[in-house]
Amino acid sequence: MNEKIIEDKDTSKKFSLAAKPEQLKKAKETVLKQLGKNLSVEGFRKGKAPADRVEKALDKQLLESEFISEALNIAFSDLAKKHKLKVISQPQVTVKKFVPFDQLEFEVQVEVVPPISLGDYKNLKVERQSVEVTKDDISKVINDLKSRVAGRSKVERASKLGDELIIDFEGVDKDKKKVVGASAKDYKIVLGSKVFIPGFEDELIGLKAAESKEFTIKFPADYGHRPLANQPVTFNVLIKSVEEIEEIEEDEKFVSQVGPFKTLKELKADIEKSLTSQKEQESQTIYRDKLVNALVEQTNFELPSTMVDQQTSAELNEFTGNLISRGMTMKEYLDQTDSTEDEFVAKELRPKATKKVKAGLILAEIAEKEDITVSKDELDIRLQLLKDHYSDPKMQQELDSEDARRDIISRMITEKTIDKLISYQQAS
Repeated sequence: MNEKIIEDKDTSKKFSLAAKPEQLKKAKETVLKQLGKNLSVEGFRKGKAPADRVEKALDKQLLESEFISEALNIAFSDLAKKHKLKVISQPQVTVKKFVPFDQLEFEVQVEVVPPISLGDYKNLKVERQSVEVTKDDISKVINDLKSRVAGRSKVERASKLGDELIIDFEGVDKDKKKVVGASAKDYKIVLGSKVFIPGFEDELIGLKAAESKEFTIKFPADYGHRPLANQPVTFNVLIKSVEEIEEIEEDEKFVSQVGPFKTLKELKADIEKSLTSQKEQESQTIYRDKLVNALVEQTNFELPSTMVDQQTSAELNEFTGNLISRGMTMKEYLDQTDSTEDEFVAKELRPKATKKVKAGLILAEIAEKEDITVSKDELDIRLQLLKDHYSDPKMQQELDSEDARRDIISRMITEKTIDKLISYQQAS
């Protein structure tokens, strides 16, 4: 028998296989042609000798090794097409029998994308967040602009709301260990701006230059840096200077200082337009994420472990890189969370990676069903936009690599697939 299925799982397949005569013939012709390109054979120009002379001139071991490799590649490629296998790992091959150029029997095991039974993806029930720009939103921007153009003057008095302070501060945990990311030198802060954690600015009101203060504040439960979320940190703050910010009238002089505007009404209209655009983009991003989450929740199938492992590794590399950019090592982070790397990966990163892999496979399945592709013109336009964005010639050259192109095409197909889902939502 030419072919036999030994293992038939959703995420892995194992076959016993004998290469067909036509596959062996094709493999030998291909190998002789490739090896003969740079071979010098007496009586012929380099690379122009006929196949039979090339075969005689070649090292037997080399020829057989290359032949086996090519024959396995051809036979497995035909097998994958026949069974419509979506291969995601390097095939594990064991040669069982080889008679040079006449017989090749082998076993092959490979991890594959499992069958995915899509739910009703055309009628997902996901609401989009409405966009509203309030008067308070506009006033906040106006106040920020006023603060930027306002003059400053140092004062000897105690600080009050509206003053700008220059401070040094250092935060330590309950064990008196320095908290990474909770310290700074010559930090500028406007009292009442609420840019710091709640309560921090209030503690600085009433202090003069050269005075210091120690106080403890609990970080918010939803704080972005997880090790500090809901944790008490004791700060020691030195006030280096107190500056009074000039009161700015919202008049024509102020308007002309912040942009090409003639009236406050024009400035506010421009701010409202910018904030509306920003909020619409944020709303669109949240909406797209919700659509994907809805897909993930309604679709169940076994995930290939190799893909989850690879994505988990990528998540760890990205997370470590982000820590380094903030001046923190992985060890410092783990010390703050009181966990090991294995525990952190299992609890935080692997679930995230699993969700990403699942979402990617579902979207790829929808893209195939909807016949979503990327044309050469679409790819060229995207590549040019990316090249215009990067001034580094090395980065621009990298964008022309096959790996980069495949990645960009994959991203574009994902984008177009989510756009298709949105179009179904809008039509329903």
